Amino acid sequence: MSDIGAQAIADLLCNHMSLVELEIFNCGITEHGGNKIGNALKTNFCLEKLSIGENILNKRDVEQI
Repeated sequence: MSDIGAQAIADLLCNHMSLVELEIFNCGITEHGGNKIGNALKTNFCLEKLSIGENILNKRDVEQI
């Protein structure tokens, strides 16, 4: 999926307020994509479970997410 897919996920999170669970485990997301997802989560209060492990994220992005 990589960072291009992470951008699409971020757009989805900003515009889809009924999604409650998302698994994007081991998808090749780097710190750029992690930052996009983290920013999108600031406006999405419906997501209850996110599995985002085994990606290439830095500590700052993991803490933001």
